[in-house]
Amino acid sequence: LGAERGISKQVKHADRTGIPYVLLYGGNEKEKGVVTVKDMEAGRMKAAALKSREEWLEQRPGQFEVSRAQLAAAMKEVVSRS
Repeated sequence: LGAERGISKQVKHADRTGIPYVLLYGGNEKEKGVVTVKDMEAGRMKAAALKSREEWLEQRPGQFEVSRAQLAAAMKEVVSRS
């Protein structure tokens, strides 16, 4: 739980300071061989249309997983769309 709080604080800091992308690689990601990518702007825009926290948790707008091997290519694609 402590680590989750730290991550949450870091993601909130990224959001407040305008950092466009956050990459998460914790135990869950390591186990699955993926990295979670959070597109902060896309998440904000899509989240504004959701009615509840439950809906947000179900959809995780602006967030996706990519295999570690494909991370560089996926980020090139995401950044090129910006």
